[in-house]
Amino acid sequence: MKIWIHKDSRLKDILHLEACEYETLEDLEKLPDDTLQIIPLIYDETTFLNYIKKSQANIVLENPFEGSNTFVRMLDTGGLLKDTLAGRYSTISTGEMPEGIRNCNIQYMLYLTGLKNEEHRHIMFGRHERPFTFLYLNNRIREHRVALINEMAKMELLDGALWSHISSGKALPSGYDLGREITHDTLVDWTKWEAGLMVEKQHFDTYFSVQAESTVKLRYSMFSEKTWKPILGEHPFATLSGANHYKDLKKMGFETFDHVFGSDWHELEPWESRMKEMVKNIARAVGPDLHDIMFDDETRRQARHNVRHFWEWYDNYSVSATDKLCNFLEELYPGVEAVNNRWEPNPSFLLEL
Repeated sequence: MKIWIHKDSRLKDILHLEACEYETLEDLEKLPDDTLQIIPLIYDETTFLNYIKKSQANIVLENPFEGSNTFVRMLDTGGLLKDTLAGRYSTISTGEMPEGIRNCNIQYMLYLTGLKNEEHRHIMFGRHERPFTFLYLNNRIREHRVALINEMAKMELLDGALWSHISSGKALPSGYDLGREITHDTLVDWTKWEAGLMVEKQHFDTYFSVQAESTVKLRYSMFSEKTWKPILGEHPFATLSGANHYKDLKKMGFETFDHVFGSDWHELEPWESRMKEMVKNIARAVGPDLHDIMFDDETRRQARHNVRHFWEWYDNYSVSATDKLCNFLEELYPGVEAVNNRWEPNPSFLLEL
């Protein structure tokens, strides 16, 4: 069984698949049913939607930028969720999906964040005094992000922080942005993707990072650049996300600064309880001993471990993600010709991609 993939798919140039290319709806409609077709599922894009619903081919829906409840919402909006849960379609994502969905999580956003920040690969941060307590960057207005801002404001934590909320007009002070106009469009446009860039000065002048990931309402984890940039900046971090976030990050071999921010809140439900306990732990860390806490031996060891481990993942990404995706396709679709002759076995420490 041959694999067909869109000519502009991000998977095509990164993963070593034995695949033919298609470009248009007409190309797909000419293919026989005994093919495996990897079809992009994109916001506000309906080009292939009716074809997906009526086709009898083996179809895998891909969006390497999304996962968790964002991808579920896209499936639901497109009228594909019921059949995906029933096993008619499989998915390729960058995050966890509900157990009923046959999904391959390739952690593409880790690779994309590394690619965007290769020039920062060898930076090192000293133990200097820093003018701000923590870094908290926001773009899209989402319920849980606004709630987190309000809770930290109530605890009087934002006054000493370096923080932004672009969509609501709260920008960073002069000298801490990219040196050019930042808009919602430049942050989310994948050809520019300024949201993915780790700005050294932001991390150099703050002690740790707080972030609200894209999703919190479902328990499934989804690691975007919001998770990876603090690691590249050698920052301890506290993250509001799905209940599986910390557990899955640890499965990947990263360390999570539980001795600083606690761990009893990581899987609390509902998410509002998780958020409030997280803020309480942040408040305990932000005090007269902040500098000593952030530069004690254990905290620095974990921060340096995380940045080294990130680049190990990045360097082995193509081989490891290919390994996982090909195993996924070959198990679900016996007889598929998934791997070309450039592929090599995966290093053992990355088998759990």
